[in-house]
Amino acid sequence: MVVSRIAGVLTLVVSVPFVVAALGAEGYGVWESLLAIAGFALVFQMAISGTVVWRISMMCGSQDDAEARRIVRLGLGSTAVLTALLLPPMWIWRTELLALLHVPDRHAAGSGWLLPAIVGVALLGGLNETLSALLTGYQRAGLAALIHSVGVVSTHGSAVALLMAGFGLKSLVYGYLVGLAARFAMLYPVASSLCGRLTLLPLVPSRRDLRILGPFAGLLLISGLSGLVRDQTDKIVLASLATPLATAHFGMAQRLASVVMQTFIVVRVPFGAAIGVLFAREDWDGIRSMYETVGSWIAVLAGLAGFLVWSLRSPLLTLWLGRDYPQVHVYLALQLFGVVSAVLFSGVATALAKGVGRPGLETTYATFTLLLTLLAKPLFIAWLGAVGSVASSAAAWAPGAFLLLVLTHRQLVLGKRLILRHLVAYVFTIGACLLSWLVTDSIEFPPNRLRALLVVGGVGPFLAAGYLLALGLLRLTPPLDWPGSRPDDAR
Repeated sequence: MVVSRIAGVLTLVVSVPFVVAALGAEGYGVWESLLAIAGFALVFQMAISGTVVWRISMMCGSQDDAEARRIVRLGLGSTAVLTALLLPPMWIWRTELLALLHVPDRHAAGSGWLLPAIVGVALLGGLNETLSALLTGYQRAGLAALIHSVGVVSTHGSAVALLMAGFGLKSLVYGYLVGLAARFAMLYPVASSLCGRLTLLPLVPSRRDLRILGPFAGLLLISGLSGLVRDQTDKIVLASLATPLATAHFGMAQRLASVVMQTFIVVRVPFGAAIGVLFAREDWDGIRSMYETVGSWIAVLAGLAGFLVWSLRSPLLTLWLGRDYPQVHVYLALQLFGVVSAVLFSGVATALAKGVGRPGLETTYATFTLLLTLLAKPLFIAWLGAVGSVASSAAAWAPGAFLLLVLTHRQLVLGKRLILRHLVAYVFTIGACLLSWLVTDSIEFPPNRLRALLVVGGVGPFLAAGYLLALGLLRLTPPLDWPGSRPDDAR
C-alpha cells in the first residue's frame, strides 16, 4: 500500500515538467485551474464514497452481501443525482467560467466543451470510487490503493503522451478517460468476486437511507470542504484575481510541498491499524507508547523534510523543471508552513482518533479550520491581493492542526509532554528555515540540472546532519527503540 501511494504521488510530480514543456507555464496554470473546478465536484463525490466505505464495512462484518450490493447501487444513484445537479450549470456557464479563469484565447479557442467535459469525466469517476469503497469496506484497502495508483499512472501517463503528440489541453480529458477505463477494468471483477455479481443500475436513496447515511456523509463533506477552500479555491482565486501564471506557480509549489506530506502518509494506515488492534485489547499503555514514539519521529521527519525542501528550493526546482522559478518561492514558503503544521501537529493525532473510534475529533478540527479559513480569506485578499488567499489557508491550517493535537491529548489523557515536544520542534523548524532563507537568498545556484543535482546531493546530507544534530542537542530526537522492541514490551 505504501509503495502504491508513493508511486501515485511521484507520478503527479513527474508529470509537471512534461506539461510545462508542452503548454508553457501559463498553459500549466490553465491546466491546474480546470482541475480545481473539477475538484469542487469531487469533494461531494468523496463524501459519497467515504459513506459507502463506512456502511459496507458494517455489511462485511455481518456478511450481508446483498445489502452491500444495494449500498453500491445507492452510491451510484447518489453520483447520478450529483451529476444531474452539477453538470448542466457547468455547460450553461462554461464561457463565463473560462473568462473568470482568464484562460488565454489560444487555449480557450474551440475548447468551450472542455470544462464541462472534465467535470463530467470526474463525476463519472464516481463509479470507480464506489467500487473502490466496496474493496476497502471488505478489508481490501491495500488492493484498492494499488488499483488507484495504477489509475493515476494511467491517467497522467496517457495525458502526457497525448500532450507530447500535440493534443493540447484536450489531453486532460482523454487522459482521465483512459485512467477511468483502466481502474474500472480492474475494480469491477474484484468487487464482484467479493460480494457477488454487481448490478450497476443506480438506486436513488430512500428517506430511511438518508436518515442513516446522511449525518455521516455530512461529517465527511465538512472535512472535504475544509481542504477545498484551502487548495482548489486558492487556484481559482489566483487565476481570477491574478493570472493563470500565478496559478501555475502555486501548483508547482503545491506539488513540491506534497513531498513533506509523504512523511506521514506512508505510516498513516499501518499506524492506524496497529492502534485499532491495541484499542480492541484495551491496551492504553501500548497506545500511548506507540503514539509517543511514532508522533515524535513524524515530527522529526516532517520538520527535516520541510527544512530541506525550503533550503534547497532553487536547485530542486531546477532539477525538477529545468530552471528556477523565483515566483514559486513565496507560494512554497506558505505551502510548507501549512503542510509542516498539519503533519507535525495533526497527522498522527487524526490517525489515533480514528483508531480509537473518535472521528468527532477530526470533525471538530475540520470545522474549525473551515470556518477560520472562510473568515480569514477575504481579509487576507483585501490586504495582500490574490496571494492573500494562499496566505489565509496556511494561517488557518496551523492553529486548526494545533487545536486537534490539544483536544486529542485532553480527551484521551495523553499528557502534555508530546505537545510541548511538537511545539518546540515546530518553532525550531521555522527558525531554521528563516536562517536558511537569509543564507540562501543571496546565493546564485547553478542553472542546469546536472549541477543542481550535484548541489542537492552534496549539500543536502550536511544540511540534514546539521538539523538532526541541533534537534539532538535540544533533546527532541526520540529513542530508536519502538514499542514492542524491548523485552518489557513483549509481555
